[in-house]
Amino acid sequence: MAGSRPVVLISPVAGVIDSLYPQLPVPLLAICRRLDRDRFPVVIVDQRLPGWRRTLDEALARDPLLVGITSLTGEQLGFGAMLARYARRRCRGPLVWGGVHPTCAPEHLLREGLADLVLRGEGEDLFPRLVALLEAGERPVELPGLAWLDPDGSFRENPAAPLMDITELEDPPYELLDMAAYVRSIGDHELHVEGARGCTFGCTFCYNPVYNQRRWRPRSAERLVGNLRRLHDEHGVRNFFVNDDSFLLSPDRTERFVRGLEEASLDIRWCTEGNLVSLDRMSDAELERLAAVGFHWISIGVESGSRRIRKLLGKDIDEGALFRFNRRAANLGFRPRYNFVTGTPWETRDDLRQTVAMIERLLADNPNAWVQGCYVTTPYPGTVYLDQCKEHGLVEPDSTAVWADFDPFTVGRHLPWMKGSRGRMFEFMMFSSLFVDHKADYHVGDSFIGRLVSLAGRAYRPVARARMHHLWTRPFPEARLIKAGVRLQRARSRRALAL
Repeated sequence: MAGSRPVVLISPVAGVIDSLYPQLPVPLLAICRRLDRDRFPVVIVDQRLPGWRRTLDEALARDPLLVGITSLTGEQLGFGAMLARYARRRCRGPLVWGGVHPTCAPEHLLREGLADLVLRGEGEDLFPRLVALLEAGERPVELPGLAWLDPDGSFRENPAAPLMDITELEDPPYELLDMAAYVRSIGDHELHVEGARGCTFGCTFCYNPVYNQRRWRPRSAERLVGNLRRLHDEHGVRNFFVNDDSFLLSPDRTERFVRGLEEASLDIRWCTEGNLVSLDRMSDAELERLAAVGFHWISIGVESGSRRIRKLLGKDIDEGALFRFNRRAANLGFRPRYNFVTGTPWETRDDLRQTVAMIERLLADNPNAWVQGCYVTTPYPGTVYLDQCKEHGLVEPDSTAVWADFDPFTVGRHLPWMKGSRGRMFEFMMFSSLFVDHKADYHVGDSFIGRLVSLAGRAYRPVARARMHHLWTRPFPEARLIKAGVRLQRARSRRALAL
């Protein structure tokens, strides 16, 4: 009904790259899929879009039924906490958190007064039930996945609901958003579309084994093609990122997806994530067929050039298959983008040299390849890697503020092994890897500042490659520049809240 109290949902900003070209708030759209939106009007506030503060103030003035906040661990959590305090002072509706971090670490949010309720796990079915219970004035304490504090301060949480079957999951309710604003903001970059949830692999640093129980649950190829067609036809989107950690895991689904795109004749480009095992078993003809329907790039986790480090991280890859695929991909019409990490407690200078050697070989064998930034590996709540790090002296965060600092750019101050020259070596690896290929051209956009950064990146690329090859960690001006940019972006977001 038009006069009903609104449901206000907030997506905090999640970092510098996130703010350059804002993506759709996919988690918030997901929990509204099955909500009766005629009965419960929804206001989505995206901190990455211009005008978000006015949208938030107007929504809070309408006495919302609840204020929901989604967050990952790290910088987004810090902004989420500020937004929660801001909302707390301006409305009486309960604060409800969801998402990966609240699911894995709900207690701090509740004890610090940042949340009244935490809804753990997937929300398509649970969130509408929660909203209806709150409107009826009932305590939702029997709801699966709910966490809360009893009046005596005891922490309580219900067992999580079973994982959903998302095979035929309907499209998100895009009508809740100003889609034109997102299409403008991403420019030639990709719009994210959910393709699957979960992953069958067991990397120790990943949230997936906790959140998705090492299960891969794909949407059907037909549903996915229909989702892309809708965004293309209704909103003019031509570039897509299919959110799927193991897109090529099912040959049958891949075949049906490709056939669906061929029949739809969509003029699009798309990219995704995949694992080396799936890619290595595909023939050149199969990969060329993917490229023919717009397959543009694929992200592949390698993590380290050191077999010893990969084993400790639960990352089992065949180096021969990696180099074989990389050489093949040089002529197949799409770009591989390899993910590496650094800063683990076991890592030595020799391990880093092995990683550098692998990166150099990948780039030499395939000039089209990119290497993603080798970010410092962050021990996220609930992961095996967090336990591994605790064995090496890490003190697990005891507050939301510290968890908010568990971001690749700032987590080093909390890791005992990130001290002195060793810490500088890991930070050097992270920042210098940002400049060794052409990814700066992709990320910075078409603004005047973006073109300036791109020009500087091209000029600096040979220097970055030479420095990485020799591990020359001094002088280190790029670290100061990037950290200054991160601090500036965070300060601007804080000022917008006038806190």
